[in-house]
Amino acid sequence: MIEKLDNLPLTDLRPLIEESVGDGFRFLERLISEWNSGSNRFEKNNEGLYGYRIEGSLVAIGGINIDPFSENRRIGRLRRFYVAKSKRRNGIGRELVQHILSEARTSFDWITLKTDMPSAAKFYESLGFTPT
Repeated sequence: MIEKLDNLPLTDLRPLIEESVGDGFRFLERLISEWNSGSNRFEKNNEGLYGYRIEGSLVAIGGINIDPFSENRRIGRLRRFYVAKSKRRNGIGRELVQHILSEARTSFDWITLKTDMPSAAKFYESLGFTPT
């Protein structure tokens, strides 16, 4: 089940954070830091942070912001996207991205993202993103 997160569920997020840090990724830690400082709570017009739960457990998270690297407020940026390793390759990531894009469709003309992982790039390309 996909839900829009108005509060950051730290207890539920902890397993995803630990797993991502173990794999050398720090972007979920940045999510918490930015949330706590108030610098990014995905709360501006047309932004959102979403979680995917299975049997009550948070197994994926991702959000969309107005792209902070552009002056054009009609450009969105997919951010802080992570799917638990045990839940990958079964459609959860695809479903979550498609939900976020569907929600963002009326607000943004373009959606960008950044990844330096070939497997993630391939995943996003399968969803219609093009490398630049």
